[in-house]
This record gives sequence, C-alpha cells and structure tokens, in this order.
Amino acid sequence: AAEHLYIVLEYAGPTNLFCLQKSQPEERFPLDVVKGYFRQVISGISHLHGHSFYHRDIKPEHIAVNNMHVTILDCGVMVKSDELLRDRCGSLPFAAPEVLEMPDDGYAGGPADIFAIGVAIFEAKRGINAMMRAFGWDVCTRPRASLATTVRAVLLHGLPTLSFADPE
Repeated sequence: AAEHLYIVLEYAGPTNLFCLQKSQPEERFPLDVVKGYFRQVISGISHLHGHSFYHRDIKPEHIAVNNMHVTILDCGVMVKSDELLRDRCGSLPFAAPEVLEMPDDGYAGGPADIFAIGVAIFEAKRGINAMMRAFGWDVCTRPRASLATTVRAVLLHGLPTLSFADPE
C-alpha cells in the first residue's frame, strides 16, 4: 500500500496571457500573435465541447503561454453536462449575457464559452479592459443580471470602436 500520492502536471509556461499582454506596447498584441494564440485556444475548447465539457471561466489569466504554445488553465468550474447549465460563473467582461441573466431554463455552456473567447480575442487586440471600457464598467463592477442588457445594447451593432487608432 502506497503511503504517498504523487501528482505529475505539465509545466504550462512561465506566464499567462494577461501578464504577457501587460508587457506589450499599449498592452496589445499584433494580429498575427492573437491569431496564433487563439487558434490553439479554440482548438482546445472545441475538443472539450466535443466531449460535453464546458470551461465556464475563460479569460486571459487562464491561458498559460510558453513561447507560442498555450495551455488552458483553471478548470475549477468546468462541468460535464448534456443539459442546460443553471449556475452563474465566469468573470466580467467575459461572461455571456445569458450567464449574467440566468434564465429559468438555463443556458448552453458552449455558446457561453465561445462568447468568452470572443471577448478575450477583442481584448488581446484592442488592449486590456477594452471591453470593460466599451461597456462603461470599471474593474470593480460585479456580475449581475442587469448587465446583460448593457452587453446586448453595446454589441447590437457589432464590435465597439475605441478612441485610439488601430494600426491594423
């Protein structure tokens, strides 16, 4: 009988996407870098969704970076479900409107994860907290149902434009 349990984990890298982005000029990545990182994120999340797993808290802090290789981290609120989900989790501004609202019949985990990836891509290209500024929120804003209206109103006509010039 073994007296010790050993857990071996992959070394995911020295930093996460959020910390790496903070070190970039204007806290933004060039488009080719964004594409390289998020192709991998989308591939990983697609694999999870193919097995009915939903991450539910995708954000730059949960994406480890080692050179140009990414690893999806922090699966603490991940669920396996073939049913609609019925609990609110995630972080602003990455939480989808339906997660904020929590409809009585629940929400689909896949589209909520995809919304989070879309916001993460927007922020990787436009800058940290770009979506928070577009929604008129500050970093102290807490997730709640009424914020879903703001998200839908801002995104109704496409992605927001920001006040600085985008060279790409």
